Amino acid sequence: MTPERKFTLRFYGRINFLKVIRDFVKEIVSLRGTDPITVHAIVSAVDEALANVIHHAYGGEPGEVTLTTKVDDTKLSIVIRHRGKGFDPASVPKPELNRLAAEGRKGGLGLAFMRQFMDEVEFRDLDDGQHECTLTKQLPPA
Repeated sequence: MTPERKFTLRFYGRINFLKVIRDFVKEIVSLRGTDPITVHAIVSAVDEALANVIHHAYGGEPGEVTLTTKVDDTKLSIVIRHRGKGFDPASVPKPELNRLAAEGRKGGLGLAFMRQFMDEVEFRDLDDGQHECTLTKQLPPA
């Protein structure tokens, strides 16, 4: 059994940094030998979570974000922490796809995508004022 590998990246959340973060996550997940479709799903979920932090938690202003990846033989966890505005996933109604398509809206599907792409999506408010989103994916043996 391979020991858990952990990588942490601290950065100021800006939309123009998302490509660098996507590349970082893609490299970490790919190093493990994960198939390209699963890699794309994981990167897309992380991208969506970070875009939400930048747009909603920090209101588009730069704010510090910490992203930690933990990967072993069976599981990948990505933990995103920030000090912006918190988020209650229960406040987001299940998207009505037909209505959104009829309105031509492009937003409102981020949480649904994250939940579709990952096995677990959890949000927590921490005692130190930070907020945390944990994305978990079970991985087939490498």
